[in-house]
Amino acid sequence: MFLTAVWVVHVRPHPHGRIERFAYPVGTAAVLGAAWSPAPALTAGLLAAVLVIVVTLAGRAEGVRR
Repeated sequence: MFLTAVWVVHVRPHPHGRIERFAYPVGTAAVLGAAWSPAPALTAGLLAAVLVIVVTLAGRAEGVRR
């Protein structure tokens, strides 16, 4: 729910690159899917870390400073 709220409030209304626009919904679906993995907390944490890395690198590639 948190990732979806961040996407709706922060990312979606503002102009961002294509990767950033789709990274949050994909990350949210992946974290929800992690609930059925053998180690859901670890998997969700790793997926959230990957989301942060992807969004950070996408922002740097576009020259956006955060």
